[in-house]
Amino acid sequence: MTLQYQFHDAANIFPLDEAHQDELAEDIRLHGLQVPIELLDGQIIDGRRRSLACLKADIEPRYRSIETDDPIVYVLSLNLHRRHMTVGERALAAAKARARAWYDWQAKVLAT
Repeated sequence: MTLQYQFHDAANIFPLDEAHQDELAEDIRLHGLQVPIELLDGQIIDGRRRSLACLKADIEPRYRSIETDDPIVYVLSLNLHRRHMTVGERALAAAKARARAWYDWQAKVLAT
């Protein structure tokens, strides 16, 4: 089994937390994938860890396509407040968002 979809550039603003990946894979193996992996334009915009865990557990992932006019705002909304990030990690995410020429004001929000 191989990864079916690449990661969307917007999803890569946030670090890929690989800690506890084995535990997530085991949970998905035992209980199935509870939340479908989200695709935008044929790329994973949310669910990178879940996709890798499914691969590791040899479980066929479920996907759902989403639509958004603004992938950066979408990813920020999903991840900014649900992640336990250090100030440095938040600053790096802000720099990545800004480097992609997207929304300086969102980058400033991330860095605070």
